[in-house]
Amino acid sequence: MIQAQGGLGPKSKRQNGQSSLLFVDGAFVVVLGAIGILGFRATYGGWAFLLIGTFALVLGVAISELVRRLEKPLLLEFAISIVAFFLLGGLVALRGSQTGSAFPTLATISALFSTGFRGWKELLTLKPPIGNAAGLLTIPYFIGLFGGMTGYGTARRTKSVVLPVLVPLAILALGILFGTDQSVALYVQGSVFAGLVLAWMSIRSHYLAVQLKNDLPKKNYLLLGAVVLGAGVLSPLLSPILPGNGHQRVVLSSYVTPPINSNLLSSPLVAFRSYTKGAPRSLSNTVLFKVAGLNTGSLLRIATMDTYNGLVWGFGTGAQSSSTVQGQGDQFYRYGSTIPTTVTGQQGEVTINIVKPIDSWLPTIGQLSKISFLGPQSSLLASEFRYDATTGTAIDNSILNGNVQYKESVVVPPTPTTQELNGAIAGSQPMDVVVPSAIQAQAAKWVSNANGAWAKVLAIAGQLKSRGRYSNGTEDPPLALPGESAGRLDSFISGNPLVGKYFVGDDEQFAATLALMANSVGVPARVVLGASVPKGGVIVGQDVHAWVEVELNGFGWVNVPPSLFLATQPPAHVLNKVQPLSQSQIVIAPPTLSILAPATSYRLPQSAAPSSRLLQKTVKPGFKIPVYVIYIGEFAGGPLLAIFAVMGLIATLKYRRRKMRRTSGSLGKRLAGAWWELLDMAHDLGYSFPKGMTRLEQANALLASNVDVVNFANGIDSGIFGIEEPSNEEVNNYWSELSNAVKGLSGSVGRRKRILAKFRIGTLLRTRKAL
Repeated sequence: MIQAQGGLGPKSKRQNGQSSLLFVDGAFVVVLGAIGILGFRATYGGWAFLLIGTFALVLGVAISELVRRLEKPLLLEFAISIVAFFLLGGLVALRGSQTGSAFPTLATISALFSTGFRGWKELLTLKPPIGNAAGLLTIPYFIGLFGGMTGYGTARRTKSVVLPVLVPLAILALGILFGTDQSVALYVQGSVFAGLVLAWMSIRSHYLAVQLKNDLPKKNYLLLGAVVLGAGVLSPLLSPILPGNGHQRVVLSSYVTPPINSNLLSSPLVAFRSYTKGAPRSLSNTVLFKVAGLNTGSLLRIATMDTYNGLVWGFGTGAQSSSTVQGQGDQFYRYGSTIPTTVTGQQGEVTINIVKPIDSWLPTIGQLSKISFLGPQSSLLASEFRYDATTGTAIDNSILNGNVQYKESVVVPPTPTTQELNGAIAGSQPMDVVVPSAIQAQAAKWVSNANGAWAKVLAIAGQLKSRGRYSNGTEDPPLALPGESAGRLDSFISGNPLVGKYFVGDDEQFAATLALMANSVGVPARVVLGASVPKGGVIVGQDVHAWVEVELNGFGWVNVPPSLFLATQPPAHVLNKVQPLSQSQIVIAPPTLSILAPATSYRLPQSAAPSSRLLQKTVKPGFKIPVYVIYIGEFAGGPLLAIFAVMGLIATLKYRRRKMRRTSGSLGKRLAGAWWELLDMAHDLGYSFPKGMTRLEQANALLASNVDVVNFANGIDSGIFGIEEPSNEEVNNYWSELSNAVKGLSGSVGRRKRILAKFRIGTLLRTRKAL
């Protein structure tokens, strides 16, 4: 009667209790999952990732609940989730990108598949914050959708209070592992998350323990709330004294090797002479870049080199470079839609069109805050873009074909005034630079009367400019060799015997020397290769120059433009007139060298040599080895010798095998050896035979390829399995017939296969035991 008057019986209570538990499970899956996704905040920046991830969590829970009501198997949940991932992904996760679409297209599906299932590595190699770079908002969408579906599905299919919690814990772990070493919302992801987990486990425990027959008493709710609140309040106070405090967060990006190892990048400075007039294959009048948005005379950076190992100015990560500076140097990272800047100054936008690339270098100015590639290859260009914020250098391996256009949002720091420069002190950036002793000694003399970091730099620059002469080595004989090695720079500051005590060289030697000298007197310095923007913004090869940047405390890296240290006056020969030669006269013979290729020794000859004219009178002309033969021998002799040695070894082993088969063992084994030799030759030529085939079956298989060795196979079978053992003469006859069989086998394939077959080693590793 009570039930008839409107009360609830046990069955109705159980149904209501079950519905309440499902609602609780769904709510906790969404809230805990969202807290876990919050860990990606440092990686993505903004809040779009969290909104997308939370929406996906709700969608995953809804899909699981729909399948529950339809009473369908678990497999259908995954099927519907996959369909939803591709159906809504273009609108939700790829919105704003080139492949984003309200309706799924082939491009959208391909992008979702690539980023959702294979974009995790991209997430680790991009420098945060990445925004929606490369459509990687697909990842929180993927995590939320399948995390919500799996978490809710596990909760409603099990009576365990622990298993459903594992899914939000996994999402939390992903947010940490794929995040950064800086914690995000530590209190929320620690105390609040732990408190909510305890609350969810307690509620599930109650409902499952009482079999859903009674409601949870109010005092239990109060007790549960007190426990959660206590955990939330005490955890920040206790965490500093708990074990493990102070340990660095474990994030996967710390274990991922950057895609570009800067130690392997070649210095563009060594090819400087190719941009000067008169050089072989000169690019002096070739259009390299077209620039819009920069004033005439602005210095456009191509690459900054901040390490010197005694040979070249280049790039390094510190740990693998020449000096003991660890953890410093160049790190080329992938960046997302924005690039964090560390300077303040004038903001602007520059458009650059690369007509002829200089290797893979992307010209920049100031510090980049954003880069946007234009044209049909924009996605490829963006995926290959790498940037070193420390030096302001950018690289992109997909620009090598040229005709690349992009826009840079940049921040250019203000230029310090003369008064500010004079009062500045040197910066403290550790430099990975090896300064030769001769350069240190010369720099110390030049700055002996200078006070202050900038004054020392100007003193060195002034000496270089006043005592220098500009030459790219195109004179006859050449007055300056290329290169920036310690030996070349030593000869540079020592003067040239042909032009007196002047410092003769080009931008490469002047900039390299100034940077080394500045470092030797305590002012951090590095070398920049770039271009001075001419009127109209069309940059050709002759606009390319090298200059120096020095670090001053409070002002960062300050340009030392070429006009301050680079000599412009050409050199003049000291020995203008050639005097009549006598037997006792000594003449310096300049080396005949390419102006682009450094010599083995970067010094000009210091020791005297007899006149070449006198030598020509006593030495009779004869056969001379061509120069190209000498070059081939120097550069390819070692590898070629190794290749020929391996080929000779293989041929020797095959000859020895053939001889052993013909002369060793019983007559039957020697007869079988003839067939083995033929079979190995067939394998080397590319023929294959299934295991277990008889000789006659193998011969018929070769017959199908127009190689008739059937009679040869029958004869060997008769000799081996006949009543009488074959004679020595018969065995020798079969080995003689082998030559004809091998000739027919070789004639069945082309010349290339026949040559390669002689040096294949597969059959040398094979053993044959049966006759």
